[in-house]
Amino acid sequence: DPRVVQTDKARNEISVSGQNPRYNAIRIDGVSISDTFGLESNNMPAPRQPMSMDTIEAIKVDVSSYDVTVTGGTGAVITAVTKSGTNELTGSVYGLYRENSWSGKGETDVRPDLFDTQTTYGFTVGGPILKDTLFFFANYEKYTGTDEFTGNSGFGPIGSNATNIVNVTQAQIDEIIDISQTTWGFDPGDLTLPSLDTETEEFGVKLDWNINENHRADFRYSKSEQSTPFLVGAGSNSLSPSNYNYVRDFNLDTYSAQLFSDWTDSFSTEAKISYRDYSAVRSALADLPAISIQIGSSFVNFGTEENTHTNVLETQTWNGFFAGTWFVGEHAVKVGFDYEDNSVYNLFGRRTNGVYRFANIAAYEAGTPNRYQYFRPAGDDIDNMAAD
Repeated sequence: DPRVVQTDKARNEISVSGQNPRYNAIRIDGVSISDTFGLESNNMPAPRQPMSMDTIEAIKVDVSSYDVTVTGGTGAVITAVTKSGTNELTGSVYGLYRENSWSGKGETDVRPDLFDTQTTYGFTVGGPILKDTLFFFANYEKYTGTDEFTGNSGFGPIGSNATNIVNVTQAQIDEIIDISQTTWGFDPGDLTLPSLDTETEEFGVKLDWNINENHRADFRYSKSEQSTPFLVGAGSNSLSPSNYNYVRDFNLDTYSAQLFSDWTDSFSTEAKISYRDYSAVRSALADLPAISIQIGSSFVNFGTEENTHTNVLETQTWNGFFAGTWFVGEHAVKVGFDYEDNSVYNLFGRRTNGVYRFANIAAYEAGTPNRYQYFRPAGDDIDNMAAD
């Protein structure tokens, strides 16, 4: 469909009819799974999708939904329906492994450095608890990818094999590392990429209950944990040792229950309730101030990146939905309500460890910055900086 475009494959962004991906409404079993705060550019709770593809029975991408019950989607309404157990005990076991050295080369006979290794494995199992009446379906999946960083890692000092050379020598980097260790007593890391993995672990369980021939219900619980490293501080005129980078840790717990009822041949209802507990935390590789040293027209950034000193986002979201549909001749009348309660805790503690800037390496060794910034919470209580 030419109206549906994957605008950024690394971040799983989908644009529909030219709209920003944040305008999509993303639902699983009719319950919203969209980003409740709005930081993620793919409008999902985390960079990678929140559940295994092996748990999904069907996916629908609706590019022009005018159903009165659909809210929050001016791009697409993307709906996934999860698998259910049946009267037969069934399951699957799967795995995937690949290395960058297995990928193809370009026209210049050079293989692009996209990743190191990627591993995925998981299983599903479903079947009856009470034949014809009560069923279960469960799944587990884990993904690990090495050196699949979000950020720019193609910069290096003079004389290195980096794609982009910054006007800083390795000797100057070594001098900064030595001063940090011997004079100031901390390790800033070095210019090698940190050995960090992108990791995703997800599991869930679903129960389906055929109450009688006119009523059925289901309950689903799922948990997703994701950890994604980010490279920061490097650019056309800057370099950063490894400990300046950070990891974003995501946790998502989702509970949902649904009841579908056919009261007569012409009147039916559906009721849904869900709860989501979500957190996204920036985890620094070191607990230090942010430090920057100017070398000519370039900079070396190290310590702890200033936006990562304290950075926590937590949301708890309740959703309630009820709709009744009445078929009258060739007409359908639908009435109901949709309710959402979203509690947000956003602690953006920028510069709470302080930010030092030095005019040169000698000034750094002497401890004489030309600029210092420090954000101090009122009453020394870090929670006073939070939007709650």
